[in-house]
Amino acid sequence: MKTVIANLSDKDRRLLMAVIPVVVVLLLLIGAKALIGQRAEARDHLERALEDIAWLQAQSEAVVSGGQACGSARWSLDGLSSLARRHSVNLASPPLLDNGELRLQISPTQGNDVVALLMALSCQGGQVRHFDLRTLSEQGDVQGTLVLLAPVT
Repeated sequence: MKTVIANLSDKDRRLLMAVIPVVVVLLLLIGAKALIGQRAEARDHLERALEDIAWLQAQSEAVVSGGQACGSARWSLDGLSSLARRHSVNLASPPLLDNGELRLQISPTQGNDVVALLMALSCQGGQVRHFDLRTLSEQGDVQGTLVLLAPVT
């Protein structure tokens, strides 16, 4: 490396010495930008998690009252749409059963109604695999996707 630098002219050496600190500063700024981006993303995840926790706490009464007694209803894929209607949950499309997993696309509806539907599905043996709901309004309207493991019948 010294031989390469020694073979350079004075002008080239001065230019190289001026450019090296600029390159180092740019590399540091790029690293700092990545860290700041990760921190902002982590903060967004935390805010969403806190909103989810607050929403679930607000739904605790529905969960407690819904878990008091399970009916004697049996699991059936055909009856799922009527079960959703009974709990006032709007499905965007018919339930899709794929590899034992049931995918429900939920149109805008009340969060309490979704919780009540989940309780009814739980009573029938369904297990939540993935639960992605977005809050649409301050009144508790939500929209999203539920993926349930269908019970073995």
